[in-house]
Amino acid sequence: MSAATVTLKLAAVTAVTTLMLAAVVACGKKEDAGKSGAEKAGETSTTSAALAAKGSCNMTTELGTCNEYRGGSSFGLEKSLCEGFHGKFANSGCSTEGLIGSCLMSEGEVKRYYGSRVAGEHALSIEEAKGDCESDVVKGAFTVDPNAAAASAPVPEAPKPVGGEAKTGRPAAAKAGVPVKAALQKK
Repeated sequence: MSAATVTLKLAAVTAVTTLMLAAVVACGKKEDAGKSGAEKAGETSTTSAALAAKGSCNMTTELGTCNEYRGGSSFGLEKSLCEGFHGKFANSGCSTEGLIGSCLMSEGEVKRYYGSRVAGEHALSIEEAKGDCESDVVKGAFTVDPNAAAASAPVPEAPKPVGGEAKTGRPAAAKAGVPVKAALQKK
C-alpha cells in the first residue's frame, strides 16, 4: 500500500470520526440541558447498563472501523451521518470478530478497528489504528486486542486435492493424460 493511499485512508477515517464525535457531544448536551444539578450529580455512569453500547455505526466495508455510542437515546444525527458515509447503523454494539484494537474517545464513544479477515482491503494495521486513535483530532486511548494477530492474518486458501479424486470426479491420473479406463484398472 503506498504512502499516499495510507494517508488518504487515515484522513477519511479521521474525518468520519470527527463528525461522529461532534454528533455525540451535541446530542449528549441536549439530553443534559433539562436536568438539574442534583439529577446530574445523582447519575452513575459505571454500571454495566451505562457501559453497554446503545448504538453503532459499522463502516468495516468502507473504512475498516465501527463506532459505538453509549450516550443518547434516538441517535438521529449519528444514524444520518453513518448512512451518509455508507455505514450501517444499529441499535447495538459493534462486533468483536476480527477486532485488532479499540479507541476509547471522549463522551464514552468507542471506535473499533478491524483486521483483514473482516475489513479486507480497508483494514488498518495496528500502527495505523493507533495513530488514528491518538491523533490530535481524535485524542483517544488505544488498546490492542489480544487476538489482533489472528484478525490480521490472511484468509487461508481451500486445500488442493492430493492424489485420488480431482474436483472433476475423475481419478487424478486421468487428468494427467492417462486414459480413464487405464487409470481405473490400476486401482
